[in-house]
Amino acid sequence: MKGTSVYSRGIAVTGKKMTEVWNRLNLTSRKLFVSAFCGIISHGTVLGVLRPFGISFYAALSEGTAVKVLMAVFIFLWNVVRGDLYESLRQIAIILLYEWIGKIFFRDEKNPGYFRNSLLISAATVITGIFLFIITGQILESLIITVIETVIVYILTVVFSATVHDGELTQQGRDMRKHTGYLGILVLGSAFILGISGIGVAWFRIDRIIAGLGLLMLTRHLGPGFGACAGCMAGLALSDSNDSFISLAGAYSIAGMATGMFRGSKFTAGSTFILLQFIFLILYPDLPLYFAEAVIPAVLFMIVPDLRVGKVLSIKSRIDEPEGESEITGRIRRYAAEKICSMSKAFYRLAHTMERQLQDYSFDGDDFCGSIIDQLTQKICSSCNKASVCWEMKLYYTYRVMCDLIDSIQSEGTGTVGEAEKELAFFCVKSGPVIDALSRMIEIKRVDRLWQKILYESRSIIPEQIYCVSEILTGISAEVVNKIKFFSEEEKNIEGLLRKSDFPVMKAEVKRDENGRFHAEIWFDRCKGHKLCRKLIEDTVTKVLGVNMVMDEGDCKNCGRELCIVSLREKEALGVITGISRLKKSKANVSGDSFSFLKTDNGKYVVALSDGMGSGREANKLSETAIGLFEQLLNCGVSIRLSLNLVNMLISARNSEKYATMDVASIDLYTGETEFFKMGAVPSLVVSGNSMDYIRIDNLPAGFHREGSVQCERRKITDGEFIIMMTDGVYEKLSEGFGEKFLDRVISTKNMLNPQEMADSLLKKACGDDENIDDDMTVLVAKVWRKTG
Repeated sequence: MKGTSVYSRGIAVTGKKMTEVWNRLNLTSRKLFVSAFCGIISHGTVLGVLRPFGISFYAALSEGTAVKVLMAVFIFLWNVVRGDLYESLRQIAIILLYEWIGKIFFRDEKNPGYFRNSLLISAATVITGIFLFIITGQILESLIITVIETVIVYILTVVFSATVHDGELTQQGRDMRKHTGYLGILVLGSAFILGISGIGVAWFRIDRIIAGLGLLMLTRHLGPGFGACAGCMAGLALSDSNDSFISLAGAYSIAGMATGMFRGSKFTAGSTFILLQFIFLILYPDLPLYFAEAVIPAVLFMIVPDLRVGKVLSIKSRIDEPEGESEITGRIRRYAAEKICSMSKAFYRLAHTMERQLQDYSFDGDDFCGSIIDQLTQKICSSCNKASVCWEMKLYYTYRVMCDLIDSIQSEGTGTVGEAEKELAFFCVKSGPVIDALSRMIEIKRVDRLWQKILYESRSIIPEQIYCVSEILTGISAEVVNKIKFFSEEEKNIEGLLRKSDFPVMKAEVKRDENGRFHAEIWFDRCKGHKLCRKLIEDTVTKVLGVNMVMDEGDCKNCGRELCIVSLREKEALGVITGISRLKKSKANVSGDSFSFLKTDNGKYVVALSDGMGSGREANKLSETAIGLFEQLLNCGVSIRLSLNLVNMLISARNSEKYATMDVASIDLYTGETEFFKMGAVPSLVVSGNSMDYIRIDNLPAGFHREGSVQCERRKITDGEFIIMMTDGVYEKLSEGFGEKFLDRVISTKNMLNPQEMADSLLKKACGDDENIDDDMTVLVAKVWRKTG
């Protein structure tokens, strides 16, 4: 028992060491698959004597040391298994010479580039070939074959490099990859078929089964054009003799094109493949086609699930996605930006013209008394016999009496008799009808003036709306042509590094906003939902862009789903903690105050507080409308100033007699620069230790504001400082009887670090022991803190 126990412990220790070694090597299933694939294609033969695929793929992949060793091992083992020890040793010698030359000439360069890398492997091939020619005494034909193989190795290395790498490419490399990516896939597939040629199971050959299945799968996802090319390459790879390879390539090419035309249905495509193989068997009996080897791939094709949509998109994007911005695209962007900018200028001029017209027009501009007297003389005095005496001989006296009478009726009404009425009765024989007519005319004039005022206020909103549209168009124009910059090369680097770490990346997008900060979005084919990828993704993007990038709060949004989209932005230097404390007015159903905290896409933390006019449900409706619209506009990318102007217009258009205050603080989480906007709101406080500043801005509330854009005040907020915002109900209670200095005493009474505790304490100080709350009360406290790392 003792010996068994020791033996068991020995096995455990050995297993632990092997696990540590395996983790240190960081070998994944992808790396093992790539290594085995390299070994298989190394046995693929061209023209019966050349085997360039394995060493070309080895040089093109440029993986880590562990993967290189694995590929060399698989190359050696597969050629030995296939019975060609000489070829296995020759290819290993080429690989060792390639690594040695690379260490000598490119010691300080981790990646010498595709073309220089191709030259390296070509040089190793030709040197090894000449050396073997010398020591074995081969004929001159062998030297010519070596030269041919060297040229093929160079070309294949370039093609494979363009296929397997999607990052770290120059513009020249991208243009080359666009035209050779699909060719690389076809050549690799053909090399794989050549590498397993001759292997049979029972009464059919494995290479023919795989060729048929691969052809059907590719045409299913990539269309008939690619199917025809793939069929041609498959036919060439399956040819056993020089007499049949052209006919076989044609037969598979036709089959690939035809099945691609019916790719919408797997059953139809598979049936078409079987039917065409059967027709070729009948018409060309000399072709090396076998009916069973056509049926098996078609059946497997119908059974095997399709590739994931994301995987297909990933393959396509790695090959033929346009890189960079073409000249035509750039011209279109500039043309579109110019047109949008022209529209913005036209709207601005239109708004300016309307604004000047409204300034020239005033509903108070007409002579109120004069217009009423004109109507009176036409209606009453024109039929009076004494009209000439009143309005010709005593014009000034009559006009003065009428004006005094109009003022008296407006101020006192017709129920009481004043001095103006007595004076009129002294010389006017129709004083009663005159007073009645004046009363009716004045009331009509009042209603008319009221409607004129409403119409004027409605018209005055239109220029502001057009100004807002102009500002939005200006922002769009600048964004289209100047502000947003994309980084195609960095995108490809990110995709390449993540794929090397076994992430199913579909696409990556990197852009820099108008503030010079990076934003990145990465699409993954699937997500396991464990959130284990977060650290590696952040480190990868940070490494490529050279700035500290973090995933957005709330990601992963599509956790555990087929499609996963991850957003990253530059790490912010500051964070904000908020606290809110509120009470509604006594006997009111709801509070008339509303508030909001939100974080914008450009890295700003916005705190907003609104107090609706009055209290209860009506005030609540006003403040919620103001805050709700403000949030929606900010989420759409509209600036704070423009959002407040639009809120002001909306409330003014709904009811010219109602208003809502708006108190907004926008904190830049990268720099600490803070903008304060106020529309009828009481002063805010900025507390730093024992010192305190007041933020006062004299703007009218939303709904009453008429004087252009909303003004703001800027202040830089640093680590540990508090921003305190409150409604007028709290402010009036705290400053009652003490003035604004009482606020200093409230803050200094207790040194608190928690914004929620500070908000609760301020509200408690404002209420005191009074249970009768005569107004809605809200205190909002935001504390700024510096992030580490």
